[in-house]
Amino acid sequence: MLRHLAEQRGQLAGRDEEFVALIADIEREEQEHRDHGRAFAAAPGPALSAIDMLARTATEFAIRLSLRF
Repeated sequence: MLRHLAEQRGQLAGRDEEFVALIADIEREEQEHRDHGRAFAAAPGPALSAIDMLARTATEFAIRLSLRF
């Protein structure tokens, strides 16, 4: 998600600064969410690793799907 937001911010830089600022706000919230999750899962076990991989894959799929339409 963060990679996608950074890409979107880069593509819009210099063209729509208001939207760039909005994306930056969302990016900060996502970073806080990620950091909170990492703190919660400081010692991940196999189940947590599997959930993490599933969440990453599902997020990447949703992003790619949304870019097609």
